[in-house]
Amino acid sequence: MDFLNYWDGSWKIAKSLRYWDGAKWSKKHAFRRWAGAAWYPIETRQPAVLTGDSFTTQALWHFDEGTGNSIEDASPNNIALNRALYAEAPTWNTGYYYGALYFNDDRLRASHVTAFKFVNSDKFQIDVIFKFTGSAPAVNRVFCGYRYGGTGWLWVGTESSTGKLHFSLGDTNGGNDSETGTTNVYDAAWYKATFIWNNRILQVYLNGNLEGSHTSSLTGNFNTGEYLDIGWYYIDVEAYDYYALDQCYLDEIRILKGNICAWGGI
Repeated sequence: MDFLNYWDGSWKIAKSLRYWDGAKWSKKHAFRRWAGAAWYPIETRQPAVLTGDSFTTQALWHFDEGTGNSIEDASPNNIALNRALYAEAPTWNTGYYYGALYFNDDRLRASHVTAFKFVNSDKFQIDVIFKFTGSAPAVNRVFCGYRYGGTGWLWVGTESSTGKLHFSLGDTNGGNDSETGTTNVYDAAWYKATFIWNNRILQVYLNGNLEGSHTSSLTGNFNTGEYLDIGWYYIDVEAYDYYALDQCYLDEIRILKGNICAWGGI
């Protein structure tokens, strides 16, 4: 059942609700509900599944809990995260929409394999809503990613020194490729990053604007059975923090598979 449609020559699904804040149409804190002790935001971002959409949400973490160690996944896969899985646990904070996790060389892991098992012929997308408060570091920083042995990896984050969005892939044939954005995102502003693999086209979007795109020559697959790391990128046990997020707020991570597109900014 579709909850809200609009007419644009034909009936289409409304994917978000906005309100006028006096200067612009905004989605931030637009609708709230009373839950007995406090007001909580009603979900006005696109939900995990909509009738007629030819994609599936593999994972969707809003990081809105604000307390405790359990982090809910809004996707059908129900991949809950344990905030205290590692001693280096991110802390609860205020986000762009509602809640967020603050990472300061901290890390999470999504203990699920098949949801993130992408092959070359797949179409997939990773959306991240984030804010950095520090300056661009001398090393890469990772929103999320995985590595399968010496070959077959995927990570999205920012590039060393430049502070620009970066999408890196390594396939099981030993090849590697990457795409980089154009904007230094280390300016204490909230952003939405979108990273897309679409029929071997690598794309990087910032707030719905295309910043980088090319057709990749990779022919292998990217993951044959690894967990997804969040806020870091596994190299080895001793070097877990090499790419770890530092002075970064994560408001949301969404991973999609299927017919995808960059839906715009925040």
